[in-house]
Amino acid sequence: MDTTFHNPEEPAGPEKYGVLPGAPASIRNSSDNSDASPEYLRLKDVAKTEVRSWKKAGPRDRKSQLEKVWPETSKSIRSILSDTNQERRQTGGAKSPSDELRDNRGFVEAVLADTRGAVGAMKSLPRVKTGEGTVVPRAFSLVAAFLRAAEFRFTEAGMVAFLSAVEETHSLMLCEFWMLKSLFQLALLQEIARVVNPAPIHGERPDAQGNPEEKSCLQIAALIATLHAVNCASWRGIQQNAGKVEQILQEDPSATYPQMDAESRELYLREIQHLGKHSHCSEAEIARWAVLLAQSNQKNKASDGRPIDRRTHVGFYLIDSGRERLERQIHYHPPIGERIRKAILACPEPYYFVGIELLTFAIIAFLLIAARSPVSLVVGVVLLFLPATEAAWAVMNQLVASYLPPRMLPKLSFSEDVPAAYSTMVVVPTLILNDGYVRRLVKELEIRYLANCDPNIFFALLTDAPDSRHPSDRRDDLVSLCSKLIEELNRKYAYTGRSAFFLFHRSRTFNPREGSWMGWERKRGKLLEFNDLLRGQMNRFPVRVGNLAVLPGIKYVITVDSDTQLPRGSARKLIATIAHPLNRAVVNTRTNTVVKGYGIIQPRVGISVRSASRSLLANIYSGQTGFDLYTRATSNVYQDLFGEGSFTGKGIYEVDVFRQVLGKRLPCNAILSHDLLEGAYLRAGLASDIEVIDDYPTHFSAYSRRKHRWVRGDWQIMHWLLSRVPDALGKHVANPLSPLSRWKILDN
Repeated sequence: MDTTFHNPEEPAGPEKYGVLPGAPASIRNSSDNSDASPEYLRLKDVAKTEVRSWKKAGPRDRKSQLEKVWPETSKSIRSILSDTNQERRQTGGAKSPSDELRDNRGFVEAVLADTRGAVGAMKSLPRVKTGEGTVVPRAFSLVAAFLRAAEFRFTEAGMVAFLSAVEETHSLMLCEFWMLKSLFQLALLQEIARVVNPAPIHGERPDAQGNPEEKSCLQIAALIATLHAVNCASWRGIQQNAGKVEQILQEDPSATYPQMDAESRELYLREIQHLGKHSHCSEAEIARWAVLLAQSNQKNKASDGRPIDRRTHVGFYLIDSGRERLERQIHYHPPIGERIRKAILACPEPYYFVGIELLTFAIIAFLLIAARSPVSLVVGVVLLFLPATEAAWAVMNQLVASYLPPRMLPKLSFSEDVPAAYSTMVVVPTLILNDGYVRRLVKELEIRYLANCDPNIFFALLTDAPDSRHPSDRRDDLVSLCSKLIEELNRKYAYTGRSAFFLFHRSRTFNPREGSWMGWERKRGKLLEFNDLLRGQMNRFPVRVGNLAVLPGIKYVITVDSDTQLPRGSARKLIATIAHPLNRAVVNTRTNTVVKGYGIIQPRVGISVRSASRSLLANIYSGQTGFDLYTRATSNVYQDLFGEGSFTGKGIYEVDVFRQVLGKRLPCNAILSHDLLEGAYLRAGLASDIEVIDDYPTHFSAYSRRKHRWVRGDWQIMHWLLSRVPDALGKHVANPLSPLSRWKILDN
């Protein structure tokens, strides 16, 4: 069979590809985008005819024709690309098809590299026997039929029309949609090889009509232009508009799925694909069951609030707590490896903690196997317990990371602007130290704005004056400078029609325990009082600069340190994550803690290259540095195993949830390291595919001071290991923290 789809009775010139000399753009553009146009109706008829010609491939048809032919085709193209220009010289300087191909050497080599693993991946695709008796992957047969019908032109709208006609009778699998781009590339490269080298390949008949050089050059130019069109196509958009599974998920009762970003949709689709492999239901039927289960909870939506909002979203049954119910409906039979993972995730505490204990004693026993006396044995156990525990902890973390995949948090898609309903304030709690420091604070606030410019994202400094023995001193004059600089920023960007920059400064209050005048509860106090200001409660900020009319509409707050960089788009991604229904916080009214979703979401924190290169200390201890512009989810034991991370002071929280849970929760003048406790009460989530960049101490003195603060804070919160803990009024109440949260405190 001629697997390059060439019909000897068809014209072999450029008219075959629908291309006229001087008008190659016709390959990439269609003059008629109407689904009812004669061209699209013809494509649909071709699709239906192709489907009717299929026969089921037998069990003996293990190797498709494409797998047999493609190695020769690839070898032919690579040999042409590596040849010299002898052919052009032999033809008196006239351009040959090989020259046309070599002129696009870089692009063609890149396409060959992209398709390197495609032939192997096609072994898992459904196969059919075409009307000519050749066994090929079903999706490749569709690609071949489309290219023949479209005269080797490509338009997204035409492809959608073609696939939609196929989906009317044959539901394509998700893996077939994901392979379409590679299949198009394979088909076009195969046609290029036939045009450039008309010699028979694997039994192919030569073109009886001949192949003039000029026409062949035009054919190669047309095919390469089509390859460009295929590479630039929005394949996710094609799948969304033509795929049956996508169309079903678009019916999500909560209307969330259509608003999700591409990565989160793909997360759902991969779960459906996995479920389809181990159940008797098709992927479309699994999607339909997820929608039906979500619809069954709609009647309770008005009364139950956020808990039922989660259950009316299809994702609740694909990646969340409703998964078990969906599996029962589709008669899912998980493989043994997944059964083990499910057992671990069902009871993560025994697996993790008991595992650490067993490994600890195993390490101690191995090291003390030669101990001869009871005294040496006891002394050895005492001395080795802590280092053995540390080693066991590291081993368990590695086991979890290797066995459990990273847990990705789904997101909404804010590809344009953040909706006004999710207005967010990026705040920098800090001290005003000196003139230069104030100017740097304002400059870096502007940089964060430029990297995350959005009509509904605002930027503010939350400031205190340094501790003093007096209510005021000369450093208070720096507030006027800071106010002036913030006002200048608002005037500088006045053309945007909004005031994006703010300053909120507190006065000192006397702290009898510290014996000095200082900002109440420092950073924690600033955030608590700022939340009250946003909700029109007590105002403890006598200096306020900016358009205060926007404050009541602020739903989320992103808090970062003064040396934290917000890479481009990171603020928008954080908002899109916490706004997703599965991530919205659900508060248990009895314990007043977040039990589902997340009250605060922590991004991954990287170390800047600049700070890591300032000193040998920073270089050694800062670890991996720099941006990953194409960040992906990375493993974190707490997030992957227990479904929650740890808050380290940088992240996004929901104002109302923060006020409800932590407004009057923790005692005053008692907690220096409050981040871990706030994350425990609010249930912090780790969005490891979103990164912020932080500085690292460059001198040992700064490193030691930071370590000293952390150690003091860790000892102060040891009280939260007990069954009763102090509240804001000093009374002892029942400790609502989970065993995992208490372990984090002990681990520190």
